[in-house]
Amino acid sequence: MTLIGAEGLTVHLAGQKVLEDVTLQLAPAEIVTILGPNGSGKSTLL
Repeated sequence: MTLIGAEGLTVHLAGQKVLEDVTLQLAPAEIVTILGPNGSGKSTLL
């Protein structure tokens, strides 16, 4: 069962692509860690 999902997600902010072709499926009670450098789109994904 998928609680939250995204497929082929691309996000542009201020003319800059911060996420490209992201696919994500999260199940209830699943623990996930998102790692990446500053400005890589972690908060945007959430």
